[in-house]
Amino acid sequence: MKSGWIKSYRKMTEHWIWKYKEPYDRRSAWQYILLEAYFCDSTVAHKGEIIHVERGQFPTSIRDLAEQWMWSKGKVQRFLNELETERMIELKRTKSGTLLTVVNYGFYQGCEDSDGTLTGTVTGTPAGHSRDSDGYARGTLTGHNIRNKEYKEDKELKKERREEDKKEGTNVPKKKEPVVYYPDDEKLNQAFVEFLKMRRTIKKPLETKTGITRAMNRLEKLSGGNNELAIQILDQSTYHCWQDIYELKPDGDKKQEANVFDEWRNA
Repeated sequence: MKSGWIKSYRKMTEHWIWKYKEPYDRRSAWQYILLEAYFCDSTVAHKGEIIHVERGQFPTSIRDLAEQWMWSKGKVQRFLNELETERMIELKRTKSGTLLTVVNYGFYQGCEDSDGTLTGTVTGTPAGHSRDSDGYARGTLTGHNIRNKEYKEDKELKKERREEDKKEGTNVPKKKEPVVYYPDDEKLNQAFVEFLKMRRTIKKPLETKTGITRAMNRLEKLSGGNNELAIQILDQSTYHCWQDIYELKPDGDKKQEANVFDEWRNA
């Protein structure tokens, strides 16, 4: 991609190529917007209303653009909406139509060194500059593009606020504490957590309060309140990937039971 930039001479609109009567393509429509934008702040009359326009703005209407581009009003509206979504332009409704603003107009209409490097951005005010008949200003342009500067400042301010909130501990999402089912017995609690993890692994999650309470009550009944036995019962279901909790089986029966993942493990 070539670096540097060029300025479009406004008098090109007087050439027969520009005045050739045929519908605009999207590139020509965008070029038209750039050429119509005022180079410096001005007060203009538009459809019987005196309005103030800033650098990079011009008053228009959907009807005027449709006639100029030889498009339907709907096509014009859709094109302007696309440009606005891409932050290329901003639209403001007025009594006499629409005030169109080219975003970052000043940045791309600054000064250029002989090597094509942009050496200055524009504040949007015409102070200290003269404008001759071809619509271009003479002299050095300095300062910052206002919209670009405000956008960066707003972004930096939000970042600073987030960092301050982090230091103060506000607006920072708190880490979710794990649920404890058996606070008086860490081993039993861990066995029950492993059972719940297994249920999620086999796509049969046990996550409702009612379901968990029912499982805990069944475990209490089968173990008779014996925590060691309860751990063995849970380990049995977890090992075999059973959906439910069952009475502890003898070792002989345990060997006959097939784990649903045994075939994979032995492959």
